[in-house]
Amino acid sequence: MKKEIIGNCTLYLGDCLEILPTLNKVDAIITDPPYSSGGRNPSAARGIFNKASSVRKKGAPVIKATRTDEWFLGDNMGSDTYLRWQGQIARACLDICVPGAASYVFTDWRQFTNIVTAWEMRLWTLRSVIVWDKNRAGSLGSYWRNNHEWICVFTKGKPRPLAHRSCFNTFRCSKPQGDEHPTVKPVELIKYLVEVNPVKSIIFDPFMGSGTTGVACVETDRQFIGIEVNQKYFDISCKRIEGVIKQNEKHQRE
Repeated sequence: MKKEIIGNCTLYLGDCLEILPTLNKVDAIITDPPYSSGGRNPSAARGIFNKASSVRKKGAPVIKATRTDEWFLGDNMGSDTYLRWQGQIARACLDICVPGAASYVFTDWRQFTNIVTAWEMRLWTLRSVIVWDKNRAGSLGSYWRNNHEWICVFTKGKPRPLAHRSCFNTFRCSKPQGDEHPTVKPVELIKYLVEVNPVKSIIFDPFMGSGTTGVACVETDRQFIGIEVNQKYFDISCKRIEGVIKQNEKHQRE
C-alpha cells in the first residue's frame, strides 16, 4: 500500500477491500467501478489471453491474472463473481459511512440488477437512479445507442432532504489519449454529485481511476479520499489533483 496526501486529498495505491477497513468515517461515496460488461471489446479480451499463451510457449513464467492486468483482464468478470465482489465492496463502504450518507454508484444496463442487489443486500437503500445523457447518438452501439449511463443512489439509513433533478446532460469525454483512463467521466458531472454534499464534506471513491472525483472535490472545497489499484492511474491522479491545487493557489494570489 502507498499513501499520498495532497492538500485535502488522501490517495491510496492498493486494493480497496484491504484499505477500506483502515479508513475513518466519510460523508458520501461517488464511484465508478468496473462494469464487467464484456470488456471494452471482444478482441481486447482475446488479445490478453493470447498474450499469456504466447509467453507460456516461450518457456517464460506464466502471467498471473489479477485485477490490475490489462484493464481488469478485458473487464470480463462473471455475473456471480461480480455480484459477490460488489457485495463485499458495499459492506465495507457501509462500515465507514456516517448515518444518512449517500453512495453514487455508476453502472450500465447490463450490471444494474447486480449492483442494486449487491448493495441492498448489504443494507443500503436504493433511493433514486440518475441518468447521465451523453448527448451522443453515434459510435455507441449498433442497436439501441448506448448514449446514457445510470448512477444508482443508495443511502445508509434515512437521507438528508434533497430536491435535485435526476437527469444530467453533458457530452461524454472525448476518446482518452495518452495516459488518460479509458472510462474517465466529465468533471462537471462529478461536481454535480459532489455539490449535493455540504462544503468540507469528506467524499470517498474506492475506484479512483485517474482522479476525476478528487479533482471535482478540490474545485468545490470538499475533502477527498481515493483508492486506486493500478499504479499508472494512481500516478495520473496524483498529478492531476496536484495540478488543480496549484492552479487554484495561483488564481488566489492573482
